[in-house]
Amino acid sequence: MTRLFFAALAVVSMAAVGAADAQLVEPQAPQGPPQERLGGRAALTGTAGDLNEYFGHGYDLTLFFTERLFSTLYLDVRIGATYLGDLLVTGLDDSLTRVPGINSEMRLAYLTLGPQYATAISETHTLYFSLGLGIYTVSLLFDTGVQAFDESDQHFGMSAGAGMYWRITDNWNIDVNATLQTLWADDNDLYPLFTGGDKNPLLLVVGAGVAMNLR
Repeated sequence: MTRLFFAALAVVSMAAVGAADAQLVEPQAPQGPPQERLGGRAALTGTAGDLNEYFGHGYDLTLFFTERLFSTLYLDVRIGATYLGDLLVTGLDDSLTRVPGINSEMRLAYLTLGPQYATAISETHTLYFSLGLGIYTVSLLFDTGVQAFDESDQHFGMSAGAGMYWRITDNWNIDVNATLQTLWADDNDLYPLFTGGDKNPLLLVVGAGVAMNLR
């Protein structure tokens, strides 16, 4: 009987110690928005108007960095490159360069920055909207088959887009994004010369990538 009493007392004591330890462990607070994100995405680029007629569609690669300024407001910095491919209108480059048999292709590189508004719509999904202003470098690469050379112009441009982060771990997110871009050129620039005079083209960039929460 005495042994049974002491055994029961030991079980009760262990249960009491376990309950006390459980009360000391505080539940983890919900994860707040990250202070910084760094990521990259690959995208398809759709064109319209004269730019579509002369060069068609292409693809885009972008690196981006966001820094939280306030609770839902971020600074969004992007560095990207767009490849639109070969000139589709035959004879235009030959008449301009006076050299027959030349092939040409268009590439754009850009650096933009602007505000991004981001808000959580669930525990794992964050919706965001971005605006950007920056510099766009338009390069036309010519290839005669023997020698290659390029010409470049710089233009101011802007972008507006929306996307969503889907958090898959504490530090990693899948990012989907759609961005509309445009740039401004004048009649003296190289760019409208090779796009049928289209000085304010529109490019729709739709893609996906990954983003890492830095802190």
